[in-house]
Amino acid sequence: MDYLVNHLKFHSVAEFFHEYLQQIPRGSSTEFDDAHRASLLAFLQGRAKVKPVDIVQRIFDHRYSFPSSRSKNTNEERSKSYSPSLSPQDISYARCSLSTWATQLVGDRAYRDMYNLTHPSIDSGGETPNISVRLLASSNGRTRAKSAQIVTKNDLLSFSIADQVIFFKHRAPLLWYLTECMAVLRNTERKHRPPHIVQVAALSSFSMARNQYANGYWAMQNGIWHIACQSHVDVRRIDCHKGGSVHNTTARKALETIANDSLNQLRQDIQNGLNASEMRYRWVLDNIQQYLKVWEGGVGRDSRLVTGCAATAIRLEDVAPGAFDLDDHIQRILKNKSAELTTHMLWSSIDWAHISGVSSLLRNTYSKHRMREGRKSTVVPLGTNSEREIETEGMKRAIHDFLEQSGLHPECGSEFIAWVAGDGGSVLAMDRAKRYLAQHYDPDDPESDFNILHNVLPTIGIWHMQATSQNTIAENHYGPIATNDPSSLSRSASCANFKRPANFKDCGNYYPLHRSMSTFWNAQILDCWQ
Repeated sequence: MDYLVNHLKFHSVAEFFHEYLQQIPRGSSTEFDDAHRASLLAFLQGRAKVKPVDIVQRIFDHRYSFPSSRSKNTNEERSKSYSPSLSPQDISYARCSLSTWATQLVGDRAYRDMYNLTHPSIDSGGETPNISVRLLASSNGRTRAKSAQIVTKNDLLSFSIADQVIFFKHRAPLLWYLTECMAVLRNTERKHRPPHIVQVAALSSFSMARNQYANGYWAMQNGIWHIACQSHVDVRRIDCHKGGSVHNTTARKALETIANDSLNQLRQDIQNGLNASEMRYRWVLDNIQQYLKVWEGGVGRDSRLVTGCAATAIRLEDVAPGAFDLDDHIQRILKNKSAELTTHMLWSSIDWAHISGVSSLLRNTYSKHRMREGRKSTVVPLGTNSEREIETEGMKRAIHDFLEQSGLHPECGSEFIAWVAGDGGSVLAMDRAKRYLAQHYDPDDPESDFNILHNVLPTIGIWHMQATSQNTIAENHYGPIATNDPSSLSRSASCANFKRPANFKDCGNYYPLHRSMSTFWNAQILDCWQ
């Protein structure tokens, strides 16, 4: 040290180190000694015994690098630590200066990472989930950025918090670490709420604050979720201002775009099936109602019950060719072979070996909580109408509306069966409408079969059959409210703190009743095993 300061005429070791670390331009081999170049290269590349970070840590942790409590203007000097605005060169103490420099360096990196999140231009190469950052609610024909795409149904169905976590960890590890420092408690296992959800929501809000079109991380899905939950308009506005969701108008346009896209795909699929003489979809309809209450009275403002009819088109899988041929169906009805059907004939027609194999397969797959790999039912919601489907004319107009929405032309009414399901009242209304309209058949009109619902095959929905069967079983076995009979379900409900249904005819109790009866059954099985 004395040699550096006294003989080499450096005022301090810092000046020597500053000269030692000066930038060596390319092609300047004659201006710098080879030993200097080699030693500097080894030091900065971490091949020396002392690493650069060791020197920085020694400076930062040294007791002389921070103002002492006995120094003048101690609080003022300490307040300069971790400053986002002060220049590190203007701060005297080393620790305060280094902390400010590190803070601004991390801030610049975080700013650049946020820019990359709002303007994605790096191909992940399959390392991260494919997430569309910019989702457009509608297409107006103008030029769009390469990273933007029209919102689709898959963007909602494939949304996963786990995928978002992987995406942010890979694309912006520094931002994820900073939000983790804020959301996760150290040295404790206590968690008030899942921190990764909070981090994803925060980073999504930050992206929306920088760029209103960066809505694919969370905002677009959250805006549609508000509409599905019928959130209050003030809740939607506040969440939009916070960057948590898109505007209500944008969310509604997105839903309209998704609905139109789904209908177009449905019509195309049905048309392809008709060209191949196949009926690939069935329909399930039911009445809907909503009570609109007026909270502030006024002239002409009354609370009212809004009624209508809704339907969904469900894709059929593994359908045999010609299964929905209307002529073949009519010919089989005219043969009336069902009159000769007996129980013994049904028994002999069952392949019990196949049933046993399928049952074993179902038990194995049920233990894994899944059925066939990759098999998911395709369900397309159709536009709701205001018809009263319990009435004859209302049912006729409702079915015609749903079939026309699906792209089933009237000319197909004499060729293919339209399988329509519903609850008991809906099936009765369809049968009544078919009997009434049969009197208006016109043989000269090629659309007459479609107009009189001749090709409609009404059946009771599976869910309604299950609900009716479950309510019947519960009504027969629940017994009185207060009983000591251990075989009574009311007794089991009292022991397990389940609520006894007040009305066994109400389908609204389906899921609570199903859960309670399943729990009672499992408990009885375990008791038998014991």
